[in-house]
Amino acid sequence: TAAFWNAAGGTLLIGVDDKKTLLSLSADNFRNDDHMLLHLTKLIEDNLGLIQTQFVNAMIDSVENNKVLRIDVKPSSVPAYLNYKNDEIFYIRSGPSSSQLKISEIFHYLNTRFYSHIK
Repeated sequence: TAAFWNAAGGTLLIGVDDKKTLLSLSADNFRNDDHMLLHLTKLIEDNLGLIQTQFVNAMIDSVENNKVLRIDVKPSSVPAYLNYKNDEIFYIRSGPSSSQLKISEIFHYLNTRFYSHIK
């Protein structure tokens, strides 16, 4: 989701594969839908920061008797960094995939995406 925040936003579906086959969420073994949504919120807080939760709307939909987690992500007003193994990683969306920017690319991207109004 960090890539969506750092670009134009987007929607992530959990429980559907790349070929649009429904996989369902039952294998995740959450007690109920609320616990799954609370777990997602905690993951975002722990790995991306509390401020990023305001840019997410998550809901569980039923499609053909299967549950699918839909995560709608609005573009962030501040850069989102993924915390991974005590390191911060910066991702953007590039077509249908997420790409990690190199350090040499991050400064230019931040200036054009987030700070172009500051001169």
